[in-house]
Amino acid sequence: MQRKKNQRWLWWVEDFDSGQVVAFVFGRRTNRTFQQLRNLLKASSIRVKKWFTDDCVAYLDLPTLENTKPENETRKNWNESISI
Repeated sequence: MQRKKNQRWLWWVEDFDSGQVVAFVFGRRTNRTFQQLRNLLKASSIRVKKWFTDDCVAYLDLPTLENTKPENETRKNWNESISI
């Protein structure tokens, strides 16, 4: 039996044109995990032009113009739940 309190998420950033993953972190769905991803991007000098997100509170510190919800629900690659 799986427990929801132990969920882990794979967060990633991909190049829009190639679809290649350029950075990722694995962890809980928290501000701390999202900040780890942002720190990784900053250390690698990778600039994100547009974020595709959902309503997770971790994204609240993103500027409004950067935080874009996908227009259709078929594009769910902004993050995925992984059960272990």
